[in-house]
Amino acid sequence: MFTYDIYAPWYDLQNDMDDAEFYLEALKEFGGPVLDAGCGTGRLLLNFAREGYETAGFDVSQEMLNRAREKVQKEAPEIQAKIALSYADMREFHLNRKFNLALFGCNTFQHLLTNQDQDQALQCMRQHLTDNGRLILQTTNVRFHEHEPDVLYHRGREFNADTGQWVDASYVYHYHQHVQIQQFTLLLDILGEDDRIQRKQVVLNLRFTYPPELERILAMNGFILEALYGDFQRGPVTRESPWIIAQARKRP
Repeated sequence: MFTYDIYAPWYDLQNDMDDAEFYLEALKEFGGPVLDAGCGTGRLLLNFAREGYETAGFDVSQEMLNRAREKVQKEAPEIQAKIALSYADMREFHLNRKFNLALFGCNTFQHLLTNQDQDQALQCMRQHLTDNGRLILQTTNVRFHEHEPDVLYHRGREFNADTGQWVDASYVYHYHQHVQIQQFTLLLDILGEDDRIQRKQVVLNLRFTYPPELERILAMNGFILEALYGDFQRGPVTRESPWIIAQARKRP
């Protein structure tokens, strides 16, 4: 089973980011429609649709998409009409429409582990942008997120209202510096109705890209870097910045 298919029921509980307003401000500047690559459970695209923007999203995890569709179905018909969801791989997708803004949000770009994967995904995104369309690409700043390797960190117990279960989460990081890939292992101890604990293990491999490298690969794939931020308040990139957020324009 695909990793995110296992993780889907608990994803929203473990991933709460303060990024929605940042992307909405970009939408106000550049306009819709907007494409959310690797949209997951639909957190961002629902925010966009509620603000009146035409939105498309795709993901390679069917279970994540199922959860996104469940959320969309709870919205008013006029909001549902603004959202298009599809199953696709960000390295090769064909949506037959153009967008003024496209996003690699929520560390999506870090799932591209090779140079070829990154190039293919960027070229696909470029093909789906209008002339002078914008791309926003957000990744984790490896220097800020450096952890002592192979140490178990305990996140704590949380209640999942969607499943009606308590989950106790822990995680371990291991960074392979020579390939810039971090292996992230998440351990979920789920308390069932009979008080038995079921353990699920989620292993993710995430590639880190440093700012100079990011600027280079954007240029190689037809983009002009316009801005680089270290957080969602548009602060500069420093060692202490939690994120690296690139805003780029499609080159003619």
